[in-house]
Amino acid sequence: MGKLRITIPDDIAKFVEAENCDDFDVDKYFVTQTQIDIIKDIERNGELCKELAVYGVQYVNTTLLYGPTGTGKTTFARFVAHSLDKDFAYVNFSSLMDGGFGNTERNLSKVFRYMTAQDCIFMIDEIDCIATSRTASTNDTLKSITIALMQELDYCKAHSPKAIILAATNVVDNLDPALLSRFSIKKEIPLLNNEEKLGFVCKYMNSLSVPYDLDQVREYIARNSRVTQRVMEQDIIRALIAWIDRAKEGFVTLQSYQNY
Repeated sequence: MGKLRITIPDDIAKFVEAENCDDFDVDKYFVTQTQIDIIKDIERNGELCKELAVYGVQYVNTTLLYGPTGTGKTTFARFVAHSLDKDFAYVNFSSLMDGGFGNTERNLSKVFRYMTAQDCIFMIDEIDCIATSRTASTNDTLKSITIALMQELDYCKAHSPKAIILAATNVVDNLDPALLSRFSIKKEIPLLNNEEKLGFVCKYMNSLSVPYDLDQVREYIARNSRVTQRVMEQDIIRALIAWIDRAKEGFVTLQSYQNY
């Protein structure tokens, strides 16, 4: 892993995970047209931020990614960082929420105000864990954190952040509507269709230079219409292990751990 371009100060280090994505494994990574379009939208949004600033209009480059679990939203965010030559950083909410009532909001503010001033991809992963609808939630702590998060996004709007802010959720319908309105782009990362799944498996296998049967892969995909990228990767690894145990005889043959 390459050296970080940004510096994380000690007072927020335990709340933030950061990495250089120069070594992102593009040989294995299958890029969909949807993802290409999202990156273009993010880049255009960055240009709009600069153009609007000329007119005194503050606009923040914020994108919410949503879709089923296992569709690779966080991995895609790392790919965005790689594509745009930026470091990738995200909030570690388990540490952030460890300090008790009131401290979480203060820590969140400290993290946001520093990280959004950095030239990086700053991600709020699994945002639904802390920002559910205030009308539906009975948890006063989560309501307070949701309000604090919206306040920080408003602070960003007034202070021209350098960071590109991404968030991800599996359950977009559970998010507070007022929070949703603060994201300028909202894009679904859906399940791959069957041709995309074929491309995913073939690119992964080709990157490893291992033998596989294309018809067998098609059959595996046809039997598992709801399989996600995460599960396919796990099935590929299990198939590789079985192939190695057979002294690398024959093809790497995909078998699903369970049917989807």
